[in-house]
Amino acid sequence: MSASPSASASASVPASASWEALVLYGSQTGNAEEVAEDLWRLLERHRFTGKLGLRKVSLHAMDEFDIATLPLCRLVFFVTSTTGQGDVPENMKRFWRNLLRKSLPLRTSLNGMKYGVFGLGDSSYPKYNVAARKLFKRLEDLGGKPLVELRDSLGDEQDAGGGYFVALDKWTDALLSKLEQVCGPGNAAVGVDRSSDGVQDRLMDQCRLVTSRVDHPVLARRLESFDVVRESELCFSALREGLSCKCLGGSTGEGGGGWSRERPCFAEVTANERLTSTSNAQDVRSIRFQLDPGMDFCPGDSLAVVPSQRRDLMDVFFERIGYRYDDWIVLGCNNACGEAVDSGSPPHDRAIHLGTLFNYCLDATSATPRSYFFHVASTFTPPSDELEREKLQELSSREGRDELYQYCTRERRSLLECLQDFPSVDMPLAWIIQLCPKLQPRHFSISSACARESGRRAKDCELTVAVVHFKTPWKRSISGLCSTFLRDTEANGRNARVPVWIERGSLSLGIIPGSAPGADGRRKGHNNCAILIGPGTGIAPFKSVVDHLVNVQREVGEETRLLVFFGCRSKEMDYLHREFWETCVQGSTMFAAPGGFVTAFSRDQFGEKRTNDGGGGVETTKIARAAGPPLPEYSTMNKFYVQDAIDACSKEFFDMLHLRSATIHVAGSTGQMPKDVRAAVVNVMVKHNHMLHNQAEEYVKRLESTKRYQVEAWS
Repeated sequence: MSASPSASASASVPASASWEALVLYGSQTGNAEEVAEDLWRLLERHRFTGKLGLRKVSLHAMDEFDIATLPLCRLVFFVTSTTGQGDVPENMKRFWRNLLRKSLPLRTSLNGMKYGVFGLGDSSYPKYNVAARKLFKRLEDLGGKPLVELRDSLGDEQDAGGGYFVALDKWTDALLSKLEQVCGPGNAAVGVDRSSDGVQDRLMDQCRLVTSRVDHPVLARRLESFDVVRESELCFSALREGLSCKCLGGSTGEGGGGWSRERPCFAEVTANERLTSTSNAQDVRSIRFQLDPGMDFCPGDSLAVVPSQRRDLMDVFFERIGYRYDDWIVLGCNNACGEAVDSGSPPHDRAIHLGTLFNYCLDATSATPRSYFFHVASTFTPPSDELEREKLQELSSREGRDELYQYCTRERRSLLECLQDFPSVDMPLAWIIQLCPKLQPRHFSISSACARESGRRAKDCELTVAVVHFKTPWKRSISGLCSTFLRDTEANGRNARVPVWIERGSLSLGIIPGSAPGADGRRKGHNNCAILIGPGTGIAPFKSVVDHLVNVQREVGEETRLLVFFGCRSKEMDYLHREFWETCVQGSTMFAAPGGFVTAFSRDQFGEKRTNDGGGGVETTKIARAAGPPLPEYSTMNKFYVQDAIDACSKEFFDMLHLRSATIHVAGSTGQMPKDVRAAVVNVMVKHNHMLHNQAEEYVKRLESTKRYQVEAWS
């Protein structure tokens, strides 16, 4: 950003003047991108029909936009989600860093800009919509004038009335009402009636892609010696170079060691072991990968995994749209986007494998399509199937928003299932590629330490993966795409190479030794005590921490202490990595008092505290909930959870936290667990520091604000 625009730029202008509007988004999984595209499409329609005096409407990912020109923009609308510990999405990070520069003058940098912010969040997470809140406040501090208040700009996925769309519809109405006052009406395009929505939809709905099927002897030879790494790179390249950014609106995530979403490392699965008992309904796996030697990772980092879709479902999908898995196509931009299809080389040189495109880039068999898909599908329904066309139009309308939420979002209906439910739809391949949800990587906390010796040719990386199965409200059985894919991947088998890359973790683990911060700014090494709380697969990142500390124990120091809490259902059924933990407690003084390894077996209704006795032995103490009412608000009758284990070990917890200045790190499923753990921490301070409840609450808030209490939760 440069100097702020002159004062005259912010002066009022006649309603007949023409304005330019800019829509910017930060999106991690594609939802915010979809909302931004819908907003862009809506503003374009209002511009096209003359309902608003807009001369131009532009759409960009935030990191693709030249932020130096932001002070010159008079109407800007931001859409963002929140990820990690209240972090901004990957394709917003550079934009956000620039916006936070201390050199920017307050109240004048953006005093010529009117803006709106819409945030997509989930109130079950502790850091609900933090990215949108921070962005709104920073824009206001720099002089921007909000068109819609913050309280009306936050969407909640947990809203029973229709998810974040409930707030989005109200925000959009308020925004359009303000824009009518700011911009006034414009001039409709020649021959277009301002009220003819059907006409404007026809004129606006032009596919941004073109496809052509290719057949050539060279392609037959490529198929015979098929190289999945090369072919997938060609597909990624086709979407990235001129297609992903300019037509599909995609963005590139940043990964560690030079690897990324568009340039993954194909790592081999070397081990696939079930950790839970076969009689246990929950299947949790230890999956080991052999990574490229250049892929370094640290405790707290995660591995992004691109799953493959089931081949039988892919074959059904291709049969439905009139193609085959092994077809070859050329993919290019439609001239309507301002680009012509490249004809400088033979088509077979530019051909990509259709099956690979959908297998590694697009998700037709598990992700739910957006509302715009149903609108476009209605235009490719023949007049003879009036009922189907009317239903599709209803699902894509605002009036049908709740029905779409119930039919598609809550039921997790895939694009394939939607096409099967509406058999008369005959949508061209170009539209299907444009509208098909992008295949999203799944992120798993790494549960092993990175090898330090330089002689290793490849790095070993372990994940702890819970296989996901659940029932929808209409009792449809759904399996997690990535977890079932990993479960079914045979170690060292023919299809054991999986696209992966490293994502830097959001937990600031100060206990990791290091004389100076690393390049990622996370390895500070100034704390020698930590409390780690990880029920279920939440224990994975802390296993990586302990594995690393054991490997560098000489650098850790004798005063280092760890107090680790782990929770599961049963000691004999799902005690994850039991042998590892028992070996670490016995062999490391980091688990000496007041540290230790504490388990909570919820269905067994008891727990254990294991402590290193300083002489190579282990002291084991059985723990249970204190007898007598009343139960704490975070306890459940006939269950013994990690919050109950914290209560049972409250003296050691207080010693570590208050007397030894330990940091607290919580990881695991979102929902009630983080709230209950926090309530237990407050109770520890009430009990042992003789605080009133409100004083203990303020104490924990200070821990959170100074990063001494961190939570990483996932759904």
